[in-house]
Amino acid sequence: MLREQVEQLDAKVSSMALQRDPGGSQPARAPTSPFRKPAHTHPTPEGADSRGVLPSTAAFLSNAAVLCFLLLLALLLRTIVEREIIEPVLGTYLGVGYAALLILYGYQRHHRYGRVPPLYTVSGTLLLFTVVYETYSRFHLLSAILSYTLLLLAIVSTTHTGMKFRSPVPLILGVLGGALVGITLGFPNLSFQYAALLLLVANLAAYFAMDLRASRWLIWPIVVLSTLFWLVWLEKLRGTFHSGIQEDIDTLATIYFLPLLCLFVLIYIGMVLYSVMVPERSDPLLERILPLATVLWAFPIAKEMAVATGHSEVGVAKAGVVLAAGLLMLATIVAMHKGKSRAPTSTFTVSSMVLLGMALPSALGGNMSMVLVIWSLVAFLVMAMSRVRENRLSRAVAHTFLLFACAVGVIGGTLTSPSSYLAGISLSLLLAILCLVYYYWCWRRSSFRTTFSTVPSVAVLVIAVAYLFTAGRTVLLSLIDQNDQGGMMNFQAGESILITGGAMLLMWTGSKLKNHDVLTTSMIALLLGAIKVFGFDLFHLRDLPLLLSVLVFGTSAAMGSFTWKRWHQFSG
Repeated sequence: MLREQVEQLDAKVSSMALQRDPGGSQPARAPTSPFRKPAHTHPTPEGADSRGVLPSTAAFLSNAAVLCFLLLLALLLRTIVEREIIEPVLGTYLGVGYAALLILYGYQRHHRYGRVPPLYTVSGTLLLFTVVYETYSRFHLLSAILSYTLLLLAIVSTTHTGMKFRSPVPLILGVLGGALVGITLGFPNLSFQYAALLLLVANLAAYFAMDLRASRWLIWPIVVLSTLFWLVWLEKLRGTFHSGIQEDIDTLATIYFLPLLCLFVLIYIGMVLYSVMVPERSDPLLERILPLATVLWAFPIAKEMAVATGHSEVGVAKAGVVLAAGLLMLATIVAMHKGKSRAPTSTFTVSSMVLLGMALPSALGGNMSMVLVIWSLVAFLVMAMSRVRENRLSRAVAHTFLLFACAVGVIGGTLTSPSSYLAGISLSLLLAILCLVYYYWCWRRSSFRTTFSTVPSVAVLVIAVAYLFTAGRTVLLSLIDQNDQGGMMNFQAGESILITGGAMLLMWTGSKLKNHDVLTTSMIALLLGAIKVFGFDLFHLRDLPLLLSVLVFGTSAAMGSFTWKRWHQFSG
């Protein structure tokens, strides 16, 4: 009985399957929802493979044939012009029109069929670049403004096509090719103001092209081309001003140089700021490199321009100081906006301090005493700001800048100038006190004791000790007769005593305060004292100066051994 029922069910299932698929060859289809809209598909163009984007062999041969016929028409038009059947000006406009039609037809094909090989767009763009270059550079049939306008339109149209239809080939060709043609039109006698505007648009197009994976690299060759362009313009201006030919000076658009340069700098900084603020456009490489690279080439070029034209560089330097202050403000804004990412903050901070280091001396008319004070205060400000985001890189940059200020003051002679020993001593003591006050402020803050690590804190103390040593050295230098050999020997011994005696004072202070940073700084001073005593004094001093130098170092070494033994017992 059960077996008969199973056989009946099996027969019913078989009959239902035959009713569902009588031929036995059609697969069962899933039920279709009446509310689901059919997916939109582009019609397949002729010569394109419906199985994918890559063309088949037949499509490849078809595209090659089309390319040959397009090239044939362009060559036919050129032959007609060369045989003077039509006027060259008319032939130029016909060539431009033909190229424009190809670009428009390529856009129409993209719009109709979606992703297709950009044959017509690429052919039209190359033809337009060729016509503009030859008619302007060789035959002088087009004006400069019309030539650059055509190149500008080509960049804009190919960028729009590439971005809208996700096609990187016409975009890369249009932007990079347009920039190359623009800086070679009439080279080296360019229409610099038009070329600068064209490169500005090319930079913006390359920046927005970063949305496509295949063209993310495009911004960097455009930036390099822009930098080379500004160097060429500067060299051309410099040579022309040295020759004194007024006609050439007027044709070089001198009045547009600095405004356009400022516009480039602002655009680059705006690109980075936009990338930082909009997470979808974030690009770590751009955020790390572009601000500093822009500062490093733009300010020296602007300064050289002011010198070449016979103007004072003070105005450019003041503008640089203002820009440095703006970059420091941007670093603060980014630090509050970016969350846990600290690289953009550090990039803006580094760019600001580098620009301040280059611009401030000229802006203050060479008053290095004031420059050193401002540099140190800015470094302290950056170090204090870095604790808000716990940005170690910004803190390291601030320490480096503080060390740079110290080196400039000592090596440049500001702190040791014979013309004013009192001013040098006072400035050294002031900067040393600033360093010590900053260190004490950081060390006393409870939230800073765990984050203010040994290396940054010791760096601040070492710089403070360097300023104190410079002040003491300047005092010794003011007390001796520099023309007397015995006096110079006493001075050399006094330097060694200052170093090793200062190390002993630091050891005593560190043991009293139970401060590991001060003890580490004392060991650094003692090591420098050993180098000074055994590397210089033993070979250049004699008699009492040498005895005192070795005696003080030996005493400080013994004190250091005793202090460190006690420190290890205490810490253990």
